[in-house]
Amino acid sequence: MKVPLSASPRPRVPASLSSQEAGVIPDEKGSTPGYESKFFRSCPFSIFHSQFSILNSQFSTLMMAQSRSRSRIDLVYTKFSRGRG
Repeated sequence: MKVPLSASPRPRVPASLSSQEAGVIPDEKGSTPGYESKFFRSCPFSIFHSQFSILNSQFSTLMMAQSRSRSRIDLVYTKFSRGRG
């Protein structure tokens, strides 16, 4: 069963970012620079951050599964070797 691409969860950038959170320094008048700079400073980090956190969780579960299977194999091997010896 194939999942359509539109159904895949996409990292969402919070729509209401204050100028401080977005890393935009207001100029002397107190107004923030244009929308582009705010977007480019706030957007990539949040996207990459969510991507990396997803990757990290996948990697950790993979490592846990590997370590579990490895210990199971070691147990079986030691049982058999003890039985022979």
